Amino acid sequence: MISIVMSMWNRKDMTVETIESVLAQTYKDFEFIIVDDGSTDGSIEMVEEYMKKDKRIKLIKLKHAGSGGTDAWNAGFKVVKGDAICVLGSDDLWLPNKLERQVVISISYPDYILHSDSISIDEYGKELEKTYFTDRTPSEYKKRALIEATPWFVTSSWYIPKHIFDKVGLFEGVYNDYQWMMRAIILHDVKMKLIPEWLTKHRTNPNSNTFKYVGLKKFMEIAKEIREDMKRRMDQDELLKIVKLCKLVCGFCKRAVPYKCPKCGSDLRKRENLLCIPRVVVPYHCANCWRLKHDGR
Repeated sequence: MISIVMSMWNRKDMTVETIESVLAQTYKDFEFIIVDDGSTDGSIEMVEEYMKKDKRIKLIKLKHAGSGGTDAWNAGFKVVKGDAICVLGSDDLWLPNKLERQVVISISYPDYILHSDSISIDEYGKELEKTYFTDRTPSEYKKRALIEATPWFVTSSWYIPKHIFDKVGLFEGVYNDYQWMMRAIILHDVKMKLIPEWLTKHRTNPNSNTFKYVGLKKFMEIAKEIREDMKRRMDQDELLKIVKLCKLVCGFCKRAVPYKCPKCGSDLRKRENLLCIPRVVVPYHCANCWRLKHDGR
């Protein structure tokens, strides 16, 4: 059985769509734990109506704690009974085959967290763009966790074996999902596996609770603090080994890049050699090699 945990707070209209996407799953063996963080917009009553129709739905009611939903998430995690845990935002959606695909793939990867590509949608459900992630080796995931500010996952696509969740522990802090994944990969050497299929839809919503009450800039600052905390907590010899070629920071996009161009060996610490194009997913090369490769010069 799979345990689905969802935290909600005052998103009645969107939460209805989310619940419907869960009940439409082709894989049916799950429990659906919904934790209300003190809603006042009729969300509780709406869920209670669903509970009358489907015994798999369970509702936990809390007073609003203002902790980024961390207390609510943890209240759900503490009562799960399944062999795997899926986390679902109350404004996100699942494609009908999401659970079925992950259950099948988990047979070959029983000790991995599974995640997938996702489709970004606005507050009205209109598709904005399709997100493509890159599957990596465990060491590459760890390196990226240490140096990258931008998440490489959509939380609502997670499929976490229960024994892995127990090892990493409950959510912590305001940026709880990101912090949990950093702990999993950096401190506990948990492995991830990408399913290169669109199995979820995630909201890009300027009126979401995240943007309203914390703000994107603050979340990026918190993410940096989390990464620095992970670096302090991990083995320092291992840290130096992982980041020894990732100490130079590009002046354009602030990402860490190698000291040397992987093509010709030019010293990228010399500013005239460094060319970094934000959002272009290619290895970082010196200016001459990049132009030669991409402009044909």
